[in-house]
Amino acid sequence: AGGLGVEYDEYVPMHRRCCEIMVSLTKIEVESISGKKVNVGTGLPPKLLTRDGRINHEEHEKLAQEDWEIDNGGMGFLDYERFASCWFQIADQFTDK
Repeated sequence: AGGLGVEYDEYVPMHRRCCEIMVSLTKIEVESISGKKVNVGTGLPPKLLTRDGRINHEEHEKLAQEDWEIDNGGMGFLDYERFASCWFQIADQFTDK
């Protein structure tokens, strides 16, 4: 890293770990506000997962590249503001509106 922020080679493993966590959350049954038991959705594209529920490496590379282009906004790295925005976007996927 050049010290400016998070670069692509640091972003991809972080992105993958976030995807793995989101997949693991689908196996957790939670009680919704209405009191019903529901499985948490991943918000990930279905093609990202193999039939046995693991992350498809090739599809992850494509998704990580797409997300990187959006997240870095042409800067080539994530500064503090863009890094924080990534986490808020993830939190937003798992938060009732």
